[in-house]
Amino acid sequence: LSLIGELAVYKPHILVAAPTNVAVDNIIEKIFEKGFVDGNGTNYNPSIIRTGTGKSEKVKSVSLESGRLHGHK
Repeated sequence: LSLIGELAVYKPHILVAAPTNVAVDNIIEKIFEKGFVDGNGTNYNPSIIRTGTGKSEKVKSVSLESGRLHGHK
């Protein structure tokens, strides 16, 4: 039972890859909109770092290449 409790608050690390930069940007934008839900049913916004050349202005705040890595607000 304690394992279930531990897993309920665990927020996994996820690597997302897609065939195009636009597809990655679209996934990030959806995460910005909807967030994630943890094991307790609580919504949260994960920390995101985007590598590669993002095309969307909306994801530049989490892009390493932009030099403006501040996190999404």
